Formats: sequence, structure tokens, C-alpha cells
Amino acid sequence: MGSQGVARTTDSDDALHYMVKKGHLDEYIQLMNEKGYVLKEKDIDHNRLVFNDGQEDEQIYYKRFARKYTMIDGEG
Repeated sequence: MGSQGVARTTDSDDALHYMVKKGHLDEYIQLMNEKGYVLKEKDIDHNRLVFNDGQEDEQIYYKRFARKYTMIDGEG
């Protein structure tokens, strides 16, 4: 992948998460663009990104993790 600032990780239940530095959601958005997804909506009030792959919408949720990072839930 070309996105340097995106770390991929799993939790104890093997659920996939991505980590980016706080304020760097654009790096994850770029990663999704490389996979063929287009950002449709950035819902900051609900910590949600909505992508479309040409056929259906996919909602991705994120939350603050520690002080310097944002954790993005699965997919991608």
C-alpha cells in the first residue's frame, strides 16, 4: 500500500482496525481511494466516514485512541 501513515492491526477478537495519527484521517481516505472506494460523506459529529465502491455504501466508524491516534474500525 502507498499510505505510509496507516497502521493495520487486530484486536483480541481478530477484528481489523486501522490506526492513523490524530488529525490524519486523510491518509486512511487515500488508502480507501487506492482500493476503489470514493468518500461520499465525512460525518464528524458521529465519527463516521461513508465510502462508495460504485455499488453500495460502506460506513466506517472511528474514535480517538490514546492522545495522539485515531482508531478506525475494520474493513478497507
